[in-house]
Amino acid sequence: MAGRPRKPTALRLGHGTRDKHKNKSEPKPSGIAKAPTWLSTKAKTQWKNLAPELEAIGLLTSIDTQAFAVYCMSYVELIEAEAELKKHGRTQTTKDGFVRKSPWLSVRDEAHKRMMQIGGQFGFSPASRTKIEVKPPEKDDGKAQYLA
Repeated sequence: MAGRPRKPTALRLGHGTRDKHKNKSEPKPSGIAKAPTWLSTKAKTQWKNLAPELEAIGLLTSIDTQAFAVYCMSYVELIEAEAELKKHGRTQTTKDGFVRKSPWLSVRDEAHKRMMQIGGQFGFSPASRTKIEVKPPEKDDGKAQYLA
């Protein structure tokens, strides 16, 4: 699809968009996101580190599982590529004696691009966080138990 990506309603309202442009039937997914079984151990560790905070502010639900899993896998790819670059260097010498850049540079850069793209949707950078509006949690005053 050409053009700018659509803004969620919360962002539209935060930017002062007129009410006639508001999506009155925007889906509000719920459900707890669970780490897929096919994730590697390192990717699951990354999931466990970040998921609780994202769930607490309502940015990670069951419908976001695949996107967040790709983010976690990309993180592991980036770390592994960096380790290989550290071990073997940024250049390689071919059989013919030519020096070329390491293929691990491309692996690292692709993983980084995916992380930046998906991470922006989850608010993982200062700039992307300015575009996300999170409702504060409702305070429990203890009186709800007395209401029918």
